[in-house]
Amino acid sequence: MAEQLKEFANVALTGASFDSSGEYTVLTNNSTTQAVIKDINAAVTGVLAKTNVAVKQGISTVSSGGNSTGFELVPVSGVLKVKLDPIPNAGISSSLEVFNVRGSTTQNRDVFSAGTAPTYALKSTSSHIVTPSATATVTDAMAGQPVWYYKNNANTYVWYHNYDGNSTTQLKRADVNGNTTNGFSGIQSTAYQYAAIDPVQGYAYKQTGQNSVQRWNLETGATNAYSGAFVGISGVANNSSYNHAAAVKGLFFCQSNNSYTDRIQYFNPATGANGRINGSFLASSNGALGVTFNPTENRWYILTKSGTSNTLSYVSGATLSGDYTATLVGTGKISIHSGCMFIGGTETGLFGWKDQSTGLPIIGKPTATGVTIQTQFTFDYSIFINAGPLLKSSASNTVPAVDMDIGLNLKVSGVEITGV
Repeated sequence: MAEQLKEFANVALTGASFDSSGEYTVLTNNSTTQAVIKDINAAVTGVLAKTNVAVKQGISTVSSGGNSTGFELVPVSGVLKVKLDPIPNAGISSSLEVFNVRGSTTQNRDVFSAGTAPTYALKSTSSHIVTPSATATVTDAMAGQPVWYYKNNANTYVWYHNYDGNSTTQLKRADVNGNTTNGFSGIQSTAYQYAAIDPVQGYAYKQTGQNSVQRWNLETGATNAYSGAFVGISGVANNSSYNHAAAVKGLFFCQSNNSYTDRIQYFNPATGANGRINGSFLASSNGALGVTFNPTENRWYILTKSGTSNTLSYVSGATLSGDYTATLVGTGKISIHSGCMFIGGTETGLFGWKDQSTGLPIIGKPTATGVTIQTQFTFDYSIFINAGPLLKSSASNTVPAVDMDIGLNLKVSGVEITGV
């Protein structure tokens, strides 16, 4: 037998260095070689902590971060591994467009990939972290208090909703004219009718009466009226003070007025299905209603607010038909600005709102226990505070593990014994 001192590893590892089990193989002995490990040093960088690192020979943990103590014999045909806990997983990213109102004549449309549910934070240089648009969208003056804006796919119209917190609920539209727009025209300005928007399906909606809903095609401007949208719902309520609404996945949801915080009505124009969602909700002059659908869980998450107070609930089902009782996740699950009057929702399980302390847009993923922050914008301009970020999600893909902010500088040394 022959023995020699050996440095078995001196490597800088990233998230991409680890396999699907979260393991990195330091050494593998052949049938005539043993190794005596004398020293292991694991220096962590990024978001990794020493408590996330374990050194494994087979299935036995022999060290937990930092310098090892004693020694470890790796037998013939044995394997020495480093394992991370939790397993590195950068999650899934959805291509996302975010429409933010900057002011009366300058808006932003940002396109980026937003990672969801990573086990470790992403690097600041990752392409899955939002980067502001280099050029803002210029529009004619948006009068009043815009709470959302949207430029359609065909680049022919810019839409926005003017809302004063109660009775002024004006849906407006302007023709795109080169790098700006013509003046905005009032499309529907009846009081107490909050305009919801579903940018993926391409529609805006309003509750126009106790049982009636009107829908606008964002590409063509065509309208559809549904006079019996809420017929058959027990205790159907007329639209009045503090009417709020949301739309996602082709469904229209509304809180008719602040006297009925125990219910939300919904309507599906494609199927005619409608119903009432019973629960504990909020509504006021500085309120908002947001709905997002999580296709993995088949859950519809509902977020309501009044000032900085908020409630998060959900109902389950791939499709909705009839009445439901919402499960209350809890109150105060997000930090939302009191002036934020719009909450964006997607078909991929994301919400968008304005942060309570900074006023900047935030994107989060609701779950059965709370909301996980996915992206916090760091734009260098002042966001129009009453408008929430309008989210438009599309294709999803797997975020590469190398994008995670994981660094592990690993040194392993000892004695190699050959000819065993």
